[in-house]
Formats: sequence, C-alpha cells, structure tokens
Amino acid sequence: MWLRNPRFQRFIGGGVMERASINLVAQVELLSLGGHKDKETLRLIRRARSERRSLVTANERQYACSLESVRGYLAGYNDVSFYKGRFPETSAPVEHLQFSFVNFDVDLYEGTLACLQFFYPRMIPGGIMLSHDYSILAGVRTAFAEYLSDKPEGLIELPTTQCMLIKL
Repeated sequence: MWLRNPRFQRFIGGGVMERASINLVAQVELLSLGGHKDKETLRLIRRARSERRSLVTANERQYACSLESVRGYLAGYNDVSFYKGRFPETSAPVEHLQFSFVNFDVDLYEGTLACLQFFYPRMIPGGIMLSHDYSILAGVRTAFAEYLSDKPEGLIELPTTQCMLIKL
C-alpha cells in the first residue's frame, strides 16, 4: 500500500497533499464498501465524511451492544470470561494467568503500551501477540518500538496493518 511507504508519508507530511491523499483513498474505500455494506451504513459514512465527523461517532450504532448480547453471541464457546470496563483497570482478575494468544486493537500509544506492559510478561514461550493498526498509526508503532527496545523478540509486520510478536 503506497500510503504506508515512509518516503511517501514524509512527502505528503501534512497540509493540502495529505488531505488530498486521504480524501482520494477514502473515496476508493467508499466505492469498495458499496459491494458489502447496506445502504444505511453507506449513507452514515458519507454524512460523516461531509460533516468531517469521526466515522466512529457516525457509525457507533453498528458497534454498540450490551454485555448481555456479547454473552449470547459467544454462549457456545467454552472458557470465555467477560470483564466489563476499560483496560487495564479490568485486568486484576487475570493478573495471575498466562496467555498463549492476545489480540489488541486499541489505536493509541497509551493503550498499546498498557497492553504490552500487561501481557508481554504473562505470555507463554511461543505465545503470539497480535496488534492492529501498527503500520498506519504512529502511536501504536512508537509503543512497540519503545517497549521492545530491550526485548529479544523481533516484531513481524504483516502485509495488512497488523504486527505480530512471538514470545521467545
């Protein structure tokens, strides 16, 4: 993806070029969404873009749900636990556990760093940490770079926007 290229990112680095590039990519993505999103969702996305509002704000109805509905959706799976609230404040009940796989999508430096600080020491050897938005959000990248600076593992950037770490 050309927007992930560091040279291109430095070139567009802000202002008119950045806005034009983001607008172009958004238009292409909006066209591609037309094949699998319902008309109401597309209308909300278009309205959010025209009002320069956050897509999360415009689309929050799509992702908002109750704890009860999540419990119902995952009812057929064993060993699933729920901890309502924000991480890391909700981590106390699992501080004693070890993990073989964690996946986080927290978008910001602080949240990514909190996940790394909590989960890395609790990962079993060969355990996998997967994070979303690594290649497109500077805060996520910075948190990984800082936290892993004295760790033996190398980070694996995936061809998507994700990265993966395998605990040694």
